[in-house]
Amino acid sequence: MKNKILSSYPWFIELPSIIDNYVESLKKPNKSFSYFPAEKGLTPGGSKLELGFSCYALKISHITNKFDTLHENEKNSWVDYINSFYKSDSRFGHSTFVDSAYLESIYKKNNILYTKYLVKQILNYFNLSNYENLDSYVQRSVMAETKQAVATLSDAGIQANYNFRDILQPDNGLTKYLKSQNWNTPWMAGAQFANICVFSATSKLFNNEKYNIEINNFINNICDAETGTYFLGPKPSNRELINGSMKVISGFEWINKEINYPEKLIDFCLQSKISQEGCDLVDIVYVLYKCAGQTSYKRKEIANFLFELLDLIFLHFYIEKGGFSYFLNKSQTHYYGVKITRGTNNPDIHGTLLLLWSISMILEILEVNDLKLKVLKP
Repeated sequence: MKNKILSSYPWFIELPSIIDNYVESLKKPNKSFSYFPAEKGLTPGGSKLELGFSCYALKISHITNKFDTLHENEKNSWVDYINSFYKSDSRFGHSTFVDSAYLESIYKKNNILYTKYLVKQILNYFNLSNYENLDSYVQRSVMAETKQAVATLSDAGIQANYNFRDILQPDNGLTKYLKSQNWNTPWMAGAQFANICVFSATSKLFNNEKYNIEINNFINNICDAETGTYFLGPKPSNRELINGSMKVISGFEWINKEINYPEKLIDFCLQSKISQEGCDLVDIVYVLYKCAGQTSYKRKEIANFLFELLDLIFLHFYIEKGGFSYFLNKSQTHYYGVKITRGTNNPDIHGTLLLLWSISMILEILEVNDLKLKVLKP
């Protein structure tokens, strides 16, 4: 397998250092742990955001093993920088990680998203629809950033010092919260499920055993025995089901839960059409990677499928610049509703993280260990 890869991509063996150099080129001037999302086509919002892109950069350095080579003082300073966004109490909840630049950007009056949610609010007022309001959207985004910061600190070998307590309340508050998610769009609902798993596993206030029983009971009840995916209501699209399963299974990693029907899920993935977006690529790789870790079912078919997927992944790679683009020939344009680039033909930090992570999982399945890339715990 290695020889096949090198014959097509002779620079492949240098990939970790190529990626490290690309990430270094995104570092903001005079800011050791702050990064731009891309080199070109930045918007004002993309230039200002801090927390998310620093987490992305640390995760990339964890995959390439660069973080391990840093001086201990530099490691500690990077951890301290991420921890500087921690708020024990904010308008969006207790014990969250909040980037003030994100809030400033998302609430700007000329922001397209602000206008969209204003229209939805008017429709809600006249009982014409029941849309989520902007505050609720930002609340979910802050939760996602909090989960990301906690997971990033874990990659750095640090347990976040926080007490998340906004959702997990007595008297079945957790089950009620999970049921309230729209499981007909399992990618979004699965993301909230994964957040809960991370908070349950890492926040000091929780009775982990009690909450994990609730989490297990809930997710077992919505698992589809035919496909191995997780949803409620009418069956969503294959893309939505795979992306939602990825989110759910990423939560399983934190609470040490096994996948319900890994063989069914393998069959479902192998017969599904692959999208070229960064999230879609990493999601199907991750689902197959985790299922293959639980069963030997169709291991050869999985290996062949993922090997072929490398060609799709490398269509996103810019050898002269050293990074991957989230979209094909187009950088990632948004971060939790904030427009961060104009979508020019350039690599970006988000696409680089997702597709490098995909490669690390594929190489482990293929037993190609030369690059010694680490696999993230999302």
